Amino acid sequence: MPTQREQTAGKPARQTVGSLYEEVHTSGSSAYRLYCLVTFYTRARQPLLDEEVLPHFHHALREVCKQYEYQLIAYSLKPNQVNLLICYKPMVALTDLVGNIKRGTAHRLFEALPRLERRIGKRSFWAEGYYVETVGYRQVEGIVRLWHEREKRSKALMTAKAEAFDPLSIDGKALERAMEELLPAERALIKLLHGLHGERVHTPEEVAEMLSLKVEEVRQIEQEVMHKLREWLTGVRLPHPEGGENHE
Repeated sequence: MPTQREQTAGKPARQTVGSLYEEVHTSGSSAYRLYCLVTFYTRARQPLLDEEVLPHFHHALREVCKQYEYQLIAYSLKPNQVNLLICYKPMVALTDLVGNIKRGTAHRLFEALPRLERRIGKRSFWAEGYYVETVGYRQVEGIVRLWHEREKRSKALMTAKAEAFDPLSIDGKALERAMEELLPAERALIKLLHGLHGERVHTPEEVAEMLSLKVEEVRQIEQEVMHKLREWLTGVRLPHPEGGENHE
């Protein structure tokens, strides 16, 4: 997920600049404008950066960059890949920069989520190796813009797929766990309307009479419950149904 400049790696020299990334920074007797693009992968390229891990990774990455005074310009993530755009000081060796970020984030992830060690088999979250490339300040703005546009398209695609997803079409424990999260009245209403667990399918009018509700209330509750199930089962935050109310 791309992020705007957050940490300060040295003070920017006083000058008029045409681009945010054209600023020259100073540190002691040095003046610099150094950017690098870093890419590395999860262990065995497993999709470890899931919905549970991502919030902890975002926090860990910011903490590590602040600790080592790396200026995090932007980042783009896939389930098994990390891409970083960083401004760094001239005394920093790039191999140390990547090593510090990988070790620091991995340590924080294992501390926050002990189940990761059981899932992976050992405390090694990242694959060995990395790719790093220095980039000029003129390239930085284009990379940030590209990552933002890519993220927008990805979110729009995920939302469209989630909105079209029928949560009652899946079988097994995932649906059972999601149904257990519903209120008893919500669960009963969905079972009656959709004929789950051997129930015959009932019309909204029949369900309204059985549960002492209005037909409009039955339809509204069904819409809201299906919305919740889609979010829980896909992990995608969706726009709330228009006119809906929270029954929790």
